[in-house]
Amino acid sequence: MYFFIKIINTKFSLNWSRRAYTSQVYFEQDTENAGFKFKIFEPSFKGLGERI
Repeated sequence: MYFFIKIINTKFSLNWSRRAYTSQVYFEQDTENAGFKFKIFEPSFKGLGERI
């Protein structure tokens, strides 16, 4: 028996995540697409808080 592996749509990426946002730079080898993604997470802001 012979087996072979074909890699389809290889994607290289560099990701950076923080609590408030995430960013990604990527390159897809087969399609030669490259890009940058940036997402800001919805904050659960409920005002300035109570004064002490």
